[in-house]
Amino acid sequence: MQYVKQYSILISCPSDVKEEIKIIEQEIYDFNKSEGKTNKVNLLPINWKGDSYPSTGEYPQQVINKQLVDSCDAIIAVFRNRFGTPTKLYNSGTEEEILLMKEQNKKILVYFLNQHISDEYTEKDIQKTKINEFQETCKTHGILFWKYNELEEFKKCINRHIYKHFIDEENIKSVLSVTCFNKESMQDTLVFQSISNLDFIWLFLDEKNKYIINKIKEIDQIKIIESPSIKKQNPLNKLSQSSIYFFEQRIYIMRPKNWTGS
Repeated sequence: MQYVKQYSILISCPSDVKEEIKIIEQEIYDFNKSEGKTNKVNLLPINWKGDSYPSTGEYPQQVINKQLVDSCDAIIAVFRNRFGTPTKLYNSGTEEEILLMKEQNKKILVYFLNQHISDEYTEKDIQKTKINEFQETCKTHGILFWKYNELEEFKKCINRHIYKHFIDEENIKSVLSVTCFNKESMQDTLVFQSISNLDFIWLFLDEKNKYIINKIKEIDQIKIIESPSIKKQNPLNKLSQSSIYFFEQRIYIMRPKNWTGS
């Protein structure tokens, strides 16, 4: 049995953003077929046109928030020349979705097309002014956004940033501890950090303590690869426990010097 971690990604954009949405969906598809498949991560693109449904609420955007925003793990938002339609509480639906995601401590990827306000200051420029004001709002909320000049540049950014968020960052966060007990006391704890092979990990969860201890003994025989970057980044090396680190496609083993497996 394979275990795949799935993330729902809300794609949020004003009505003039079209080609970028196609790029995001294609990049997510390509990611799932390559890096995602290798690392057992799957991204599910969500948007209000295809995934919301008729319902009631205090106001229309609140319905979308309940149906989509609250259940999504991340948001990718893109602005070109329009800021969007105001809601009851915010200057646009996309703004509301971004700031709600921020309140919920979810992943936020915001992109702006580089643009300039003309001397005539037309209705189009009014929209651009709102976009510029929202960029300042993002800064005050600690949201780092990205600017692009053309679609090819945008495509490269999406490809790189998706990998950073859902492979690199999640590998750093993923920690699984397996603790062995006998009738009297704890025997040892096995810590897996940056998990990339869940089939391997779940073997430990399905077996008895004796099997886990035997595996720890096998690990104990493996030559330790010293890594200054691992030591610097991970405080686990100070703890009295055996640890496995998956880092840059290499496996690092760490164990206490006085560990006996008893």
